[in-house]
Amino acid sequence: MAEGGTSHDVPDSPGPPREARLLDCPICLEQLHEPKSLPCLHSFCQECLSTFITKDLSGKMASATAFPCPVCRKMTQPVNPSEDKEKWAQQFPANVIVKDLVKSPALEPMYCKPCGRKETWDSSNDLV
Repeated sequence: MAEGGTSHDVPDSPGPPREARLLDCPICLEQLHEPKSLPCLHSFCQECLSTFITKDLSGKMASATAFPCPVCRKMTQPVNPSEDKEKWAQQFPANVIVKDLVKSPALEPMYCKPCGRKETWDSSNDLV
C-alpha cells in the first residue's frame, strides 16, 4: 500500500495549470468562447454546444425536445423546444463568471486603493 501524502507531493501533469483547464470547453478542448451553462452547471462554447445538439439529434426523431449533457448525460430541455434546434444553445444563460475569467490576464496587477501601490499575486495567491 502506498504511503499517505498530500496532492502537493505529486507533480502536475504537463500542460497548462489545472486552474486554466477549468476554463476549457469539454467538447473542443480549447478555451471557452461565448460560454453557455446548462442546468447541470456544465459549460460549453456556444458553437460547440449547438453543433453537439444538432449532431446528437440528427439521427433521432425530429420531435425530440431534449438532449443529453455532453459531460454528465443528464437530459436537458431548452427554454423553447419548439424553436429550431440550431438555436437551442443560444437559449441557455451565458456563464459570465467564466467569461470574465477567460478575458482577464492570469497575473493582472491589482492596485491597493488606500495607498495606491501596485500589487501582484503569485501563483499561490500570495501577495508579493
